[in-house]
Amino acid sequence: MIEDLKRGVLILEANIAAVLEFERQADPTKSAYPIAARTLKARRDNLVRTILTLEERSNAEIKLTDGPKHQTPSEMAFCNE
Repeated sequence: MIEDLKRGVLILEANIAAVLEFERQADPTKSAYPIAARTLKARRDNLVRTILTLEERSNAEIKLTDGPKHQTPSEMAFCNE
C-alpha cells in the first residue's frame, strides 16, 4: 500500500512539472501561478504526510512485536513449580 502511494507521489510530481512547463510560471507567489499546480502540490503533500504516518505506525507495530516475550499462563505455571 505504501509503495502504491509513493508511486502516486511520483505521478503527481510529473504532472506538476508538466503543468509548470506548459504554463511557464514557476513562482507560486505570483497570481499567474497555475491553479492546477497548486492543487496537485496539495494532493502530493497530503500523500507524503499519509506515507510518513503509515510508516511511523508500521515501525511502532514492529517495535511492539519485537518487544519482550510474554509468558503464557501454562509457561508461568511451569516456572512456579
